[in-house]
Amino acid sequence: MRKKSASIHLTPAARTALNEIIRKTTSPARLVQRARIVLLAAEGINQREIARRLNCHYNSIGKWLARWMLGGIDVIDDRKRSGRPAEWTPAEIKIVVNQVCKEPPPYLSRWSVRTLAAYLHVPPTTVFKILEEHDLHPHRIRTFTFSPDPQFEDKLLDVVGLYMWPFALFSAPTRPGPGRLS
Repeated sequence: MRKKSASIHLTPAARTALNEIIRKTTSPARLVQRARIVLLAAEGINQREIARRLNCHYNSIGKWLARWMLGGIDVIDDRKRSGRPAEWTPAEIKIVVNQVCKEPPPYLSRWSVRTLAAYLHVPPTTVFKILEEHDLHPHRIRTFTFSPDPQFEDKLLDVVGLYMWPFALFSAPTRPGPGRLS
């Protein structure tokens, strides 16, 4: 005879919480599967049958039931994992953010990830991650920026003049009218 699952007794609040996880369309699939594991085990179904119904290995059923017994609903989600520590310090982050927010690039109209990385001698991926973390988008500046072109002022005046008086360049010279001699 097959071994039954460890007897799990659910409180009404825990059962409601697990059913809510299953019903939500935004719940991650792994969390839904774990909630189903606990609910099926609470009905008295053995681990191999739960594994067959949910199409997973019976060892994972035992793992999640053991975690449930230790901590209830709080432990069916993934644990924090250790990872590689951040490669940049708060001082480096501050330098990148200040450079983007305060100073325009020399000889360019705006910063890009690569130009900023080259200017600060930092890898582009680091600059990208810092900008993403702080929701900064220097390439999407929506304000008017001046060009580094030394002749920009003269060109600007010509363009603005065309917008203000569009037909000034195309107006025909005045011709003498009939009966006028000039």
